[in-house]
Amino acid sequence: SGKTVLLVEDNPRLRATTATMLRQIGYEPVEAGTAEDALAILAGHPDIDLIVSDVILPGDRNGFELTAEASRLRPNLKALHVSGFADVDNLADEKARGSIRLLNKPFRTQELAKAIAEIELRRSA
Repeated sequence: SGKTVLLVEDNPRLRATTATMLRQIGYEPVEAGTAEDALAILAGHPDIDLIVSDVILPGDRNGFELTAEASRLRPNLKALHVSGFADVDNLADEKARGSIRLLNKPFRTQELAKAIAEIELRRSA
């Protein structure tokens, strides 16, 4: 196995923890701390087909803007957003369209695995 996944999280400790979880469920994480780094990595890694991104990122792009831009570059890219804020109300309209999968922090490995599995299923259906 070992599908490559782009992990975008600005908190180094959380990023390391999430990377460990991803490895436990059979993914190979490539890590980025900002949206800009993530886009640069994506350009050089044609094998990445999934982004797991924090919603709140440093710089001028949030996680939703990052994945919107990334999917313009790579239309088949799947995205899972994670957030420590349960009340991302202004994003409810996008969630309602079904385009956004949001996993609330903190999460356990099984929850991450389940969220990724749902994304993989939805896209192949």
